[in-house]
Amino acid sequence: MIYHKKYGIAALCVIFVLGFVALMGLPALFGKLKEYQDTKKYSVIAVSLSEEEKTDVEKEINNLNESLKGTDVSDGVARAALYRSLGEKYEKVGHLAKSASVYRLALTAYPKDAEALASLGLLYGRMGKLAIGEESIKQALDFEPRTLMLYSKLASFYREYGHDKDAARGVYLEGLIRTNNDSDLMREYATFLESIGEGYEAYLYWDALSKKDPSDVTLAARVMELQQTYQAVIQAQKDTANQ
Repeated sequence: MIYHKKYGIAALCVIFVLGFVALMGLPALFGKLKEYQDTKKYSVIAVSLSEEEKTDVEKEINNLNESLKGTDVSDGVARAALYRSLGEKYEKVGHLAKSASVYRLALTAYPKDAEALASLGLLYGRMGKLAIGEESIKQALDFEPRTLMLYSKLASFYREYGHDKDAARGVYLEGLIRTNNDSDLMREYATFLESIGEGYEAYLYWDALSKKDPSDVTLAARVMELQQTYQAVIQAQKDTANQ
């Protein structure tokens, strides 16, 4: 009786300890399960492509895979470009998990591929992985701080997935400084400002663009339209400047 009682208590202690450890590990376990479910949820999504368009993309995917077979393994830049294109095709047909995997292969081939990093970051945003998505695009900007497309992608990330207009505004302004007021980025920023209700500030950028390219009649018409809308504000600004 004493023998059984002694080992019975020991067994209960072991069960208690194992139970406690298992309980403490549940948050991590649930975290892994959630990550798995998120990945599974976004692995394939519906896309608005016709069957003909899907067939065309599948042909492009096959062609890219064939090209990869014939590319020298030591040529990391070339292989990264092919993987990047392949990732874009998979994303286009809604295979998000596959696309993410291929973008990562691009970065394995050439770790400083800023375009692949930024595309992967936007894809992570689309999959709900906001922290790693933001970090990926910021890292891309560290590699190429003067590349217009990267500012556009980070601003797009904040607009579409972070719903943070102030962060998007900051990215645009930094990009304009770094790219010496690139016209395409100015146009995108002006459009963004209008979308968040900052019409007068948008007018200032449209006006600056129009002065950079006086031959653009579409821009001139947009400026005239905004001048009429914000005539009182514009006049007040002029009066203040003349005082």
